[in-house]
Amino acid sequence: MQPRITVLLPLFNGEAHLRETLESVLGQTYRNFEILIIDDGSKDQGPSIAKSFGDPRIRLIQNQPALGLSASLNQGIREAQGEWIARMDADDICASDRFARQLAFLDSHPEINLLGTAIEIFGATVPRVIQNPLTHAGIAAELCFNAAFAHPTVFFRRSKFLELGLFYDPHCRRAEDYELWTRAISKVRCANLPEPLLRYRIHAAQASSASASDQKTIVREIRGRYLSTFGVSLDESETALLERISHWEFTQLRANGGSRPLETARTLYDRIHAQLRATQPEIAAEFRRRWARRFSISVVEAPLLLGWRRDVARLGWNDSSLLTAQEKRLFLMRGLLESWKPPLKHLLNRLR
Repeated sequence: MQPRITVLLPLFNGEAHLRETLESVLGQTYRNFEILIIDDGSKDQGPSIAKSFGDPRIRLIQNQPALGLSASLNQGIREAQGEWIARMDADDICASDRFARQLAFLDSHPEINLLGTAIEIFGATVPRVIQNPLTHAGIAAELCFNAAFAHPTVFFRRSKFLELGLFYDPHCRRAEDYELWTRAISKVRCANLPEPLLRYRIHAAQASSASASDQKTIVREIRGRYLSTFGVSLDESETALLERISHWEFTQLRANGGSRPLETARTLYDRIHAQLRATQPEIAAEFRRRWARRFSISVVEAPLLLGWRRDVARLGWNDSSLLTAQEKRLFLMRGLLESWKPPLKHLLNRLR
């Protein structure tokens, strides 16, 4: 029987968590799938672990020499037999009904060709649920800031991506998913489910942790190219400011004092929003929500900075309804910890 789903799982020295990952996939309530593992030159026991399951639904392709992540993913798209490509990484864990729930949504919404879900973060971090925007317009707006999908949660229709030539850019060494989504958003309809159907593991060995600085540079370039499709061009200072806002890095803005940093942010917001409103009014409305959500977080983080709270509210960017209760608690805690760092550092210096 032809599988409806190809689980595309790239592998490189991923033995540490691979068994747990594969068990979560093989334990799905929906059974008609194959697992296509593209091993890109592993030096550990990962390939042997995959073979040890002895399950005919597992196909292992071993690249010699290694091709790189993007090229391996493209190889998997071409080799897949399923109607849908379901991404999966070698260190994450699927909810047992992930495939069933995503397929049910896609079968009832045939216009959707790319679908993600919320994720539950665990491992070397504070456990929490992260949700991405649910609608196509919300996703398009969030792409002005970040990737808008949790990569290992996505399902995409293989035939549509092949037809449109939507492949991962082999020259993109990091953030290959973000780059692909910024090209796909104008060609296919997209959505996210609100339920966390995947547990996303944070650990020091993963690629995004090991090369954070390199990834930031690439993300900055992708973000700039995406905005240019709406006729928005940013100078160096605007690019740096949008990067801080995109990643909720408000400490430096607040530390500058006064309303000047916010006026600079307002000028940047007005430029981007006006351009979106002229060409994509639905995306412009969602862009305002995604922008205000970030500044609402900045207010939660700084409960004692009354001037900052007042100025953000004056600009209409403080809307606590855009945040979940969990997010309010998490960012309040982060803000309080940050506020205690300077006096603690001062005290420790005096005690030395």
